[in-house]
Amino acid sequence: MPYRRLPNTDAARIKALQTAIDLGEKFSPRQLAFSATLLYKIKSFLPVFQNNLQSYQHKKDRLSEETKTLHHFFKRAKMYLTHFIQVASFSVQRRELPEDTKDYYNLPTFESLPHIQSYDDLIVWSDKVLNGEMARTQKGLPPVINPTAGVVRVHYDHFLDQYQRWKILQQSRDREQKKVQENRIKANQLVTELWDEVEQSFSDLPGNHKRARAEEYGIRYVYRSNELRHIESIN
Repeated sequence: MPYRRLPNTDAARIKALQTAIDLGEKFSPRQLAFSATLLYKIKSFLPVFQNNLQSYQHKKDRLSEETKTLHHFFKRAKMYLTHFIQVASFSVQRRELPEDTKDYYNLPTFESLPHIQSYDDLIVWSDKVLNGEMARTQKGLPPVINPTAGVVRVHYDHFLDQYQRWKILQQSRDREQKKVQENRIKANQLVTELWDEVEQSFSDLPGNHKRARAEEYGIRYVYRSNELRHIESIN
């Protein structure tokens, strides 16, 4: 015996609810196989759900674009920072800067570059190196040049500005996604309630006739695999 399959995509949920609204406009309340109260609930909910989905998709697309921009600034800022550290290292090797220069930057050694793979890594090491360079120059020690700390900071600030925009948009996207998840539950509840009422309205009809009438209201029935094999064997 076939069973009904609830929608499992947003498009299918919208279609099921829109079918109820279309039938509500076509028939009078007395002719409908579900209540006017439920029709009102569906009419009130569906636009909210659709707007929520559109807003989520828009923010998701924007976040994708902003992520590309952020990654560009990340690579640039990382490149200038690591180049600054390498120049400082070469200056120490040439004895143009003292051996303790690395201590200002909180570097254990100049023999290898710090591990910078994430946005947080870049923030941590940029702050350490730039603050250390400021402390050095305030003591009258010669600055690192080509690039200078000022040039490194320009690219780091560009990254930070974009990172803050990206974080705000990410939080907005996450809030919208949470609403989508909540509204999917509400949509499933409304579809279940709708289909329950429809089937109850046709409960006195024979099985095949009952399902045929229910399908007019958008209910989908599917056969289990063993039932399909049985049907095929008969045919």
